[in-house]
Amino acid sequence: MSFNKPRVAFVYAPFGAIDKPALGISLLKSALGRQGIACDIHYFNIRLAHELGVQLCDLIANNMPPSLLVGEWLFAPSLTGENAHADYAYLHEVLWGENKDTFPPEVDRRFWMPAWIT
Repeated sequence: MSFNKPRVAFVYAPFGAIDKPALGISLLKSALGRQGIACDIHYFNIRLAHELGVQLCDLIANNMPPSLLVGEWLFAPSLTGENAHADYAYLHEVLWGENKDTFPPEVDRRFWMPAWIT
């Protein structure tokens, strides 16, 4: 009986910092490589910044209060499908209601989220 060697994929989250390397997953990849285990690193933070722009990604990752759950809201349709009522409520009651000076109301997620996310 033969077994294939395992292969590992590390994912750097979409709203992770794009101005610093991901040392943790890079070190893990190196350590596993020394054990003969193949690894890949997927930098979704860089891919998203390329699609949305560095300024918007930085705003969400580093300047929005975590309690607003902006990243979760952006990815919610991938898990639960579109929900126009929930979007409207979130946008008007949470995002723009409390942070209208930080996050402009003309932003519409369906316009600027890349297709590979939704």
